[in-house]
This record gives sequence, C-alpha cells and structure tokens, in this order.
Amino acid sequence: MNATLTETKPETSAMPVQTPRGNRKLLLLAGILGFAGLLTSGIAPRVARDAKAAESRQRMSLAPRVVVDAPRITPRTFEVTLPGSTRALLETTLYARTSGFISQILVDIGDTVKAGQLLAVIESPEVDEELARARVRVQEATSNLALGQSTLGRIQTLLRTRAVSEQESDDQQARVNSAEAALKGGEADVRRLESLQSFQKVIAPFSGVITSRLAEKGALITAGSGSALPSLFTIAQEDTLRIFLDVPQKYSVAVKPGTEAKILVRERPGRSFVGKVVRTSGSLDRASRTLLTEIHLPNRERTILPGMYVQVKLSVERDEPAIVIPARTLAILNSGPHVVTVEADGSVKHRPVTLGRDFGAEIEVSAGLTGNEKLVANPSDTLKDGQPVRYERPAVASKN
Repeated sequence: MNATLTETKPETSAMPVQTPRGNRKLLLLAGILGFAGLLTSGIAPRVARDAKAAESRQRMSLAPRVVVDAPRITPRTFEVTLPGSTRALLETTLYARTSGFISQILVDIGDTVKAGQLLAVIESPEVDEELARARVRVQEATSNLALGQSTLGRIQTLLRTRAVSEQESDDQQARVNSAEAALKGGEADVRRLESLQSFQKVIAPFSGVITSRLAEKGALITAGSGSALPSLFTIAQEDTLRIFLDVPQKYSVAVKPGTEAKILVRERPGRSFVGKVVRTSGSLDRASRTLLTEIHLPNRERTILPGMYVQVKLSVERDEPAIVIPARTLAILNSGPHVVTVEADGSVKHRPVTLGRDFGAEIEVSAGLTGNEKLVANPSDTLKDGQPVRYERPAVASKN
C-alpha cells in the first residue's frame, strides 16, 4: 500500500508581529507626548509672567505721572553774602576846649587836611587877661621868694653870733617855704592858662577829610562836649574803610582774621573790591546769635564813601559738601519740611529734610538726603507712601 504523507505546519504564537510602520507610529506618538510636556512646562510660567506683567502694566497705566528732579551736590567751599555798611577807619568830632568866639575858619566840608593843620581860631579875651594876671603873680611870688631867702641868709649869719634867736630863724624859714609854694602854684596856674590859650587854635588830630562843619565865624562857643553843645568839625580818615558784619552762628567758626572778603557796591556796578577780616568779637551776641566781624578795605582812591551800604562775600569752608535741591521739590507739612522721592520699585516715599540756606530757586539741604534720589517736582498732597507712580525727567529748554 502506498501511504500518503501529509505535511503538518507547526503552531505559531498568538502575539502580533511588529512591522516597521507600527514602530514609526509609536515613535511619533511618544514625540508628540514629549513635545506637549515640554510645551506645557515652558508656557505655563511664561503665561503667569505675562499675566503678572499685564497686571503691572495695567496698574502702572492707572498710576499718576510725575516729573522728577535730581539733587545737586555742592563743593565744600562756598561763598556767603552778608550785608554791611562802610565807616571811616578814624572819625572824630571836634569841640571847643575854651570858651570864646570864632574869629577865623580856615577849612570847609570836603577839604583834605593834614595832621596838625590849623582849622579855626577862637578868640578868648578872658583867658588872655587871666594869663597876664597869673604871670604877674608869678613875678610877685618870685620877688617875695628872693627877698625871703635873702632875709633868711642874714638871720642865719646873725644866729651864729647869737644876735637873733632861733625862733626868728624858724619863722623866716617858714615864710620862705610859703613863698616857694606860692611860686609853684602861680607857675601851675600859668601853665593851665597857657593850655587854655593854646586851645584857641583848633588843629586836626590826624590826616583826613572834613565831613561836617557847624562852626560859623563870629559865633560864641562854650567849652565842652555833648548833645547840648554844638561841635565845630567832624574829620574822617577815608584812605581805609571799616566794614562791620553780623555773621550768623552757623558760619561763625569759619570766619577768622586774614580771611579775604569780596566787597560789592551797587553804585559801582561791574566792579568788586577786596578787603580782609582783621578781627572778630570772639563771642556771639546773645540776642541775635551773630559774630561781630570787622573788615578793612583799602580806599586810597576814595571810590567808596563812608556810610555806603555794601554786600560782602566771604569764602567759607564747611566740613562736608552740601546738597542743593530745586525749590519746587520741597513740601512743607505739619511735621516739617519734606521731599517726595521715587524709589527703585517705582513707589514714592516722603522723607523729612533739614534745610540750610535759601537761594530762591534752590534750597540747601543739610540732612536727610544722600544726593542720588529722584525728587518729585511739585508733589501733590494725594501722594502716599508706597504708591506707584510713572515718572519722567523735566524737558530741557533748547538754547538758540
């Protein structure tokens, strides 16, 4: 018998076979999922940041707009201007030292005179007569003294022979002593009257200019001085002028003898004069808290007259530089002067300050600022601490 052989196929597994196309799908799916994860992880923070920035922009769009100015730091050395008035270096009023009437007037106001120059002559007949009588009395006293001394000599000669007593000698010695005293008194009276007679000539005590004359020829003058008696002349030395200043307490420690001073006179526009501090009072006035300071100003050409109002600029050096702010950035509150600054985060803050000198458009600040702040110009009362603002610099005017 012929047997028929049948081919039997082995059983295969039930798992599907992966094809190259299926692998590509899986990789594509995995890539999509990974990209979605990366996209999600990057977008979420950005979306949050964008939302926060949008909120900040919206808040800033509602914030008020302000203009800011910057403070200015000044040098340590600065000039302080103080008012003053000029005086002559020497000035005196001449009164009559003897009574009489004026017979001569040799000078008038505006005349330049030298020391010892004759200014006027006063006639004093009474003084002349008294001097003549005093001289006669001196001559009489001299004769009496000579007679007494001669008599005393004879008595002392007779006393050796016992022709006179010692009592007579003592009496004569007393008369001689009295005559000597009378002579000395008469001579002193003559010197006094000669001095009064010398006062009939009114002379200049120093070189200067006659600034006033109240004497008139023929006028009767009474010796003495004071408000009840008229003066003769006023003489002033104008080659050097004195200027007195009242320096405030905060500048007083910097003003010392030898410090130069610049003098400005309104009647001499465009010119400045240089003087020098010669002395200070060394003590502040208790009422005004100022230091009295004297300045000498050479005035050989007499460009400046005594009594003129002047402005004096003193160069003063402080311990630390000062900060100057525009006057429009200052706010005066109930608690004192303040400025409003814009902080780094864009919010505002009120800062108290201590003021120094006022220059009008600018004000000096001695404490409260560092010099790097942004100051709000014309700050409004509605600005509160921490409030955000939008700020901008002021426009600079173009120069044609």
